[in-house]
Amino acid sequence: MTMFLTVLKIIGIVLASILGLLLLILLLVCFYPFGYVIKADNRGEFKAKAVVHWFLHVLHVTVDYGLKSELTVVARVCGIKVYKRPDKNKKSDDDTEFISSDDFEEYEPEVTSESTDEPETSDVAEKDKPSKSIKKQKDQKKKKRRKIKKPTFIEWMEHFFDKLEDLLTDIPFNADEFAEKAASKVDEYIGLYDYYDRILNSKGTAETVEMLKKRLAGILKPLIPKRFDASIDFASDDPATVALMYQTYAVCLPFTERIKGRITLDAVQDDESKIEADAVIKGRFILWPILWHGFFLYKDKKLRKLIRLLKREDKQ
Repeated sequence: MTMFLTVLKIIGIVLASILGLLLLILLLVCFYPFGYVIKADNRGEFKAKAVVHWFLHVLHVTVDYGLKSELTVVARVCGIKVYKRPDKNKKSDDDTEFISSDDFEEYEPEVTSESTDEPETSDVAEKDKPSKSIKKQKDQKKKKRRKIKKPTFIEWMEHFFDKLEDLLTDIPFNADEFAEKAASKVDEYIGLYDYYDRILNSKGTAETVEMLKKRLAGILKPLIPKRFDASIDFASDDPATVALMYQTYAVCLPFTERIKGRITLDAVQDDESKIEADAVIKGRFILWPILWHGFFLYKDKKLRKLIRLLKREDKQ
């Protein structure tokens, strides 16, 4: 009995340790910040690279774009590669490599008594059959073209006036049909407008929109970068465009006060117009607020009801 209780105690300690370890990992994932660095450069060829890391680089994800306009994703856990985005240009095992004719040695068949014989007449006839059939088809097409008689100018004019007379006589019927269709379409669009007007101007929709703004702000706020460094080189042959660039730069400066970093602009007048830039964005975010607001946004019944009403086909 004592041995059995001891075994149960050991199993309980092991299970509790595993659960405690899982809980610790879950808490670390939710509350230990993730760091990210984004670099972009369009000087010459556009290149971009993003790195997301967590907990002393135990988790490290790299997204690279730029080499022959390909996207590469590599994920590592404790330095061990666990995922790599497959290369689309990589050949599969079933694909065969192209080998030029220069890689083959010239093949000369052995001269035997059978090879010196003249080819059989049946083989020659089979070779000549396709060419003869193609010639026959071409001859038949030429004959058909010759048989088609082009209408004279008088016949063409008579056909034209017949068509015009039919069109003029059908105008009243076509006009009535067009008016009926137009009236039904107008009624349909008026009903559709009234339907969406009632939904979008209702009290419930206003509350849902306010909730949506709040939740999206809670999701996006942690993702705001902590540092932003950028350098812009601009050139234009129009001095008014250069002045407008400096005015835009001056207007945008107050919005960057909350983010540490610097933005430099070098705008000059030159015969060759160009715009080159490079930027580095750094930030940190905690996953818990994003999960919290995302969960309530996903589970909100009013938002789901509004989406169903906007998607409903039978408008009433």
